[in-house]
Amino acid sequence: MGQSVRDGDLLSAALSKEPLFPDMTANIAEVGEKSGDLSGALQYLAQENEREVDREVRVLMTLLEPAMIPFLGTVVGFIVLAMLLPIFNLGDALQV
Repeated sequence: MGQSVRDGDLLSAALSKEPLFPDMTANIAEVGEKSGDLSGALQYLAQENEREVDREVRVLMTLLEPAMIPFLGTVVGFIVLAMLLPIFNLGDALQV
């Protein structure tokens, strides 16, 4: 992609050829090139991408939180059992 831009292609044309970038990226870059405000268009695109990532992280954390509660409860239960079991075994050994 960088080589095609260095060769004189428009950034939007180079972005549209790359499968890594969504079509919206190339379209916004094209609008920015035609309007003469490429930096503003790319800044808008960066803000939109940041909002989308924040939204996806929020959803992931919302889904992950209920799954973590039983897992952490099990871990704490094993720790409590590991601490109390030797005490109970010691009491049994003293009675014999």
